[in-house]
Formats: sequence, C-alpha cells, structure tokens
Amino acid sequence: MEEPLIITTPFKLTEASERNQHNSPFLGVLPAELRNRIYLLVLGNKTWTVRWKATSNDPEKNAFSLLLASRQLHAETRLLPVRLSKFCFSEWYFFEAWLRRLTWDQQRAVASIEFRFDVKALRRVEGHRWIPGSVDRLEMLSWWNREALRFEVLPGLRRVRLVMEGDVRGMGEKAGVVWEELRGVVESVNREGRARLEMVVDEYDDYAELELQDGFPPIGLFD
Repeated sequence: MEEPLIITTPFKLTEASERNQHNSPFLGVLPAELRNRIYLLVLGNKTWTVRWKATSNDPEKNAFSLLLASRQLHAETRLLPVRLSKFCFSEWYFFEAWLRRLTWDQQRAVASIEFRFDVKALRRVEGHRWIPGSVDRLEMLSWWNREALRFEVLPGLRRVRLVMEGDVRGMGEKAGVVWEELRGVVESVNREGRARLEMVVDEYDDYAELELQDGFPPIGLFD
C-alpha cells in the first residue's frame, strides 16, 4: 500500500502548504467547527456498497478528491470517510477483502457495517438445513461467532445491521419463524455488548457504490 500523501508529497510543496494555512479562505479563515460541519456534509452519512468493478451500477466519481486537495485537508479528513460512513456487503469475500486492505488506524475508525441477506437464499437454506427443534436453524449464531473474530480488529465498531432483502411474504408462515430466529440472534449478540446489532426486513436504500479495483476496494485513496 502506498505511503500517506502527507509523507510522499515533494518537499518543495511544503512552503505552499504553509502559505495555504495562513492565506487560504478555507483553511486560514474558517474556524475548525465550521470546517468539521463541511467535512460532515461532504464526506459523512454515506452508505458504500462494496462490489466488484464489473458489477457496479453507478459508482460515485471523485468521492474522495477533497482528501487530496492539500496536506492540511488530508490530515484533517483522511479517516472521516471511514468513521462517518456505513459499509455494506452482500458477499462475505467482499468484507474479508476490504478488511484486509484497511490500515491499522482505518480499522480503529470503522463504526458501522451492514450485511444483506437474500430471502431466496434463506429459503434454500431452509430446504437443506431446516432442522426441527433447532435453536439456530439458519445457523446465524454460528455465523456471528465466526465473523465476530474479525470484528475484534474493529474496536470502534458500534453498529452491525442485518438486512433481509426480497419479499418475505413469499415465505408464508415461515417468515414469522425466520424473523423470530433472527431476533434471537440479535438479542444474544446485543447482550455481549461488543457491537450493536440491528435487524431490518425489506428495507431498501439509495446506495452509492464503491468499486473494487483489481479485486480490492480503493481504500488507499484515504490512507
């Protein structure tokens, strides 16, 4: 992974950076409180759906250009896209690949992630692993225990959302059983207190998309 911009920038730009700190209308005049509000509006409250480049529908262009505008802006904003955003995954490999690419301070900044489950996939699970009387017929608890090991490297993680996609009405009376089982997972995890786990059924949001380039998301833009 490339070194941070603030280190690799040629030394001759240091003088320009110092002048910007004093003369720039943005950096030199606006107080930190107002700059923070601007950063929040520009970089915060986004949900990034991590996908392969070939399957991205409408990725947001130049989303992190602000981070490269100057040394001071980079220093002040480089972790904000991680800390203020929610990252959404529909495939476990995307999450694992993304996690491997995060630097140590980026891992500490992650606060919110989301996993999406297809109702049709759960119906297939029902056909293969629906064990009468089991307390975890969808194997969600075992999934959480496995993934929780990865969450240990995200000390700032405060919210994990499980979103059910698709028409749950098509599952008939089984929909209520699935809901109760997932709710049991939520309650079990929340009692552990490591991260707040939420469950949402049939919720659709407008997502910006973060392309995976060469198999990995371009997290290096703000490391």
